[in-house]
Amino acid sequence: MSFLSINALILLLRFLLVVEEIPIIVVNYNGIELLKKYLDSVLQTQYPSKVVVVDNGSKDGSVEYLKKKGVEVIQLDKNYGPAYARNVAIKKFKTKFIAFLDNDVMVSKDWLDSLVEVISSDDKIAAVQSLYTEWPYDDEPREIPWFSTAAALTRRDVLEKVGGFDEHYFSTGRTLNCRGGFIGPGIEY
Repeated sequence: MSFLSINALILLLRFLLVVEEIPIIVVNYNGIELLKKYLDSVLQTQYPSKVVVVDNGSKDGSVEYLKKKGVEVIQLDKNYGPAYARNVAIKKFKTKFIAFLDNDVMVSKDWLDSLVEVISSDDKIAAVQSLYTEWPYDDEPREIPWFSTAAALTRRDVLEKVGGFDEHYFSTGRTLNCRGGFIGPGIEY
């Protein structure tokens, strides 16, 4: 049996045995043009998931556009920043995992599969993130000292344990600026 066939079989078994829908959280603020360009790729994610946009008080028609697309929207009354928006999602969902995507990221339909595979392989892994197109390192999973929510999957309970994202970092909410930092589990790309 080839390596690819074994991985496909493992993925199929995970689907059949324990499949919990994963919320994919997209934070938006006046990003209707980005949503029009990238959201369809997210909606085609093949792993069982639910796309939810936390909207930071957009005034550009984003919310109306999302509702027409049938996307769940958590509307905030003003722009509280990305960290606050992500914390709202952490409190709302009680799933084992929670995924985060920026509104300017295009993904392939299987982007979440490999992240689920890696994070599920070891309870000590707190978060995993997708490779960037221009990533200068090899493709093997490794621990990294920083974390970006541009395209990532996390253990929700770990985020809760550290108090979520630090809301004092208003414009840099995509980097894991957790209160108290991570203690124990690592982050892999």
